[in-house]
Amino acid sequence: MQFKHPGLMEKAKNLIMAAITGPANGVSMTADIVTEIIATTLKDSGLSVVFSVTEAIDDVVSGAICGTFQVAGDLQQAATGIMIGVIRGTKKTGTESLESIIHTAQVMIRETAAGGGDLMAATTGLVDGAIAGAIEAGLSSEDAAMAAADGALKAAGQAGTDIADLVHPAVTNVAQHVKMVLNHK
Repeated sequence: MQFKHPGLMEKAKNLIMAAITGPANGVSMTADIVTEIIATTLKDSGLSVVFSVTEAIDDVVSGAICGTFQVAGDLQQAATGIMIGVIRGTKKTGTESLESIIHTAQVMIRETAAGGGDLMAATTGLVDGAIAGAIEAGLSSEDAAMAAADGALKAAGQAGTDIADLVHPAVTNVAQHVKMVLNHK
């Protein structure tokens, strides 16, 4: 993949590596880092033609996953924190947030598959993060969870049959997980 702003990816990677190896809560620290990078980048760029929301998500999520892999971090926690951070960082509501959730899931699954990571953990973390971030974005938890699952399935379909065969059961298991989580809220 060609990164539009490799410095942004490198920044995300380095900050995530430091957070994962530090004493703080991995999900919370990851969410805070991704929120700050996304929000600052979008604010500074003014969502210009030069830099779009999807480009910011591409670079930050890719960097965060690379950092997670480099320090053998917990992929499920990283995915949860990344999703929460993107939702907070984009500061959008309604359809736009759902589109950001879908795109984040697509990038996460693409990068996880490319790195040989655990697609079940990534998918579960994405959906957990979507549910946790939904209330802040004014979305229903169900819609956010479905958007994350949809993005995961789209990315898997684009990656090929082997990846799709791994992600589809993960999404099925996540659907059961979502029902449990939502029943306890």
